[in-house]
Amino acid sequence: MFTRIPGLKSAGRWLLAATLILAATLPGTVQAQGSISYGSGVTGSLTSAAPFAIYRFSGNAGDQITAQVVGLTRGLIPSLSLLGPDQRQVAISDDNPFSPEGGNTALITHRLATTGVYALLVTSREGVLGDFALALDGQAAGTLRRLAVGAPVTLDLPPGSPPVDLLFSGSPNVALTLSLATNSPGFAFLAQIFGPTGRLIAGLDGDALSSVQLTLQPTRGNYSAIIRPLVAEIGGTLTVALTVGATGALLPTVTPFPTPTPFPTPTSMLPPTPFVCRVTPSTSVNVNVRTGPGTNYPAIGSLFVGNYLDVIGRNPEGTWWVVNLSGRQGWVSGSVTRVEGPCGGLAVIIPPPSPTPAPTSTAAVPQIAFTVNGATSVTIAPGQCVTVAWDVNNVQAVYYEGQGVAGQGSRQECPAASRSYTLRVILRDNSEVLRTVSVNVGVSGTLDFSAPPTYGGITLNGGFVPDPRTVGITSGGPINVGYLGGNCRGFARSNPDFSVQYNNPYGLLRFYFIGGGDTTLVINAPNGAWYCDDDGLGYPNPQILFGSPAAGRYDIWVASLNADQAIPGTLYISEISP
Repeated sequence: MFTRIPGLKSAGRWLLAATLILAATLPGTVQAQGSISYGSGVTGSLTSAAPFAIYRFSGNAGDQITAQVVGLTRGLIPSLSLLGPDQRQVAISDDNPFSPEGGNTALITHRLATTGVYALLVTSREGVLGDFALALDGQAAGTLRRLAVGAPVTLDLPPGSPPVDLLFSGSPNVALTLSLATNSPGFAFLAQIFGPTGRLIAGLDGDALSSVQLTLQPTRGNYSAIIRPLVAEIGGTLTVALTVGATGALLPTVTPFPTPTPFPTPTSMLPPTPFVCRVTPSTSVNVNVRTGPGTNYPAIGSLFVGNYLDVIGRNPEGTWWVVNLSGRQGWVSGSVTRVEGPCGGLAVIIPPPSPTPAPTSTAAVPQIAFTVNGATSVTIAPGQCVTVAWDVNNVQAVYYEGQGVAGQGSRQECPAASRSYTLRVILRDNSEVLRTVSVNVGVSGTLDFSAPPTYGGITLNGGFVPDPRTVGITSGGPINVGYLGGNCRGFARSNPDFSVQYNNPYGLLRFYFIGGGDTTLVINAPNGAWYCDDDGLGYPNPQILFGSPAAGRYDIWVASLNADQAIPGTLYISEISP
């Protein structure tokens, strides 16, 4: 559980889910695969054919990484898992309470223990499939310093200074208290504390308070802390101390802990004796979790090596275990697993019916696909063109707009006004099927900053944490923003995509968008002025910076450079210099 100390600017809760079941690495399971790097983002889709997505990246021991996935399709609640170089799960999340998107984002902040190739796995927590955007940021370890019990250190953090990394050991016998205090006027600090496994366990800052404390329960292993100025332009000094006991009393005689190897690989420990019956893989291979007791039942997740699931029953023969898979009933084979704990007297559960075999042939089934720009309807700007396409099989004849055509084909249409196009299909029994697609030609218009934002809004105070804040947005619309002049270009909807009410400004306010295509940013600032950018973050992603931001409302539009594109991605709001 992430620990939040009273006095922090950030509000809300952090939740790391206790169990995340994924089958992205199992033989026979289909998944989307790719790569991602620090400071980049990708978009992808979860489908029935590929219900899991995996993205690999290279990391070094000590790197602090932040990964966030946003569900772009309504109802898609994503889950995110971080796998280490050995493919063991090291962090999981299906929540990000600091995002205005509510329940459709998941965030992981972690300190990498070893150097190697890691993986991020994305799946849907509620089974709803669709599009998502994934962003990854990473920061290398800063200046490494050793912190010992009873030996406070004073950190000099001038403006623009890099973060300082502190390493200290937990005590297996007594609680320890970590204290941070500053006497520098106007100086605010931010400290992120990582536990022995690399998981973020606390965030401490000295904005509302000049000193904060964190009590660490008796634990064996090494902790680390990343400490930096909360506002890059305002420096100061900070005293950090590690003391024995929850009250912070110093030991009469202090014997420093031996200096450990920086960022060691977590030591494997035997699990405690469980209080419930639970199951784990009996070999070094992950295990499929299925909808019933047999390989003919579809897989709905996986049980990773070293992980456990609670057992709630068994089949009549006692050869398959029934498990609790995040509130859903699942089945694992007893031949590749072992159980632990009080497993006598388990309930006998009757398996669900065996899945109906798929038809051996669909040759006689009519197949009709008719789209405009890949959808059943589309909105374009005046003068733009669309592609109407069809793919028809196992029928007698096909007519597009009354003209006989082949079963597969397309037409480019450039309508001057809104209209529909018709495909008439004659089936083999001489019956007819009509399909239509619609093209809406948007009238010339303007961006309306008084209209409600399509993706909502948020109120932020200067120095907000966490930084950056994010929101998933799909760009595009019928309005050509070129009428604003200057370097404004692209196509957007009339309503703002998002709005930010910004209070108590700091020295910098930054907006940028990372998506799967060429986009631009348009912002109406509190003074009524318009600002636009195309590739400020590097092609194809835009960025707008306000060096001396004013307090007030910022209305943001994400435009597609081409009129017929809808590009999903993530909008970032930050006070950190690029």
